[in-house]
Amino acid sequence: MKPQPLADGIVELVNFILSQMLLSLIDICDRRKLVGAILIEPGKFEGQVLSASERLSVSIRRGCKRIK
Repeated sequence: MKPQPLADGIVELVNFILSQMLLSLIDICDRRKLVGAILIEPGKFEGQVLSASERLSVSIRRGCKRIK
């Protein structure tokens, strides 16, 4: 799983998850709280990967076989 560049310059990251999986999303209005926490205590976040994206798209593909 790594970012894949698309023809129009957008980078796509594809991952397979179960439809029942809950995703932790940050409200755009709360971004200052997150950035502020990082700036106040940078050592607390050292070595961690913080991922962000502009939007989340979900497409459901039917007919896939489950591999056990």
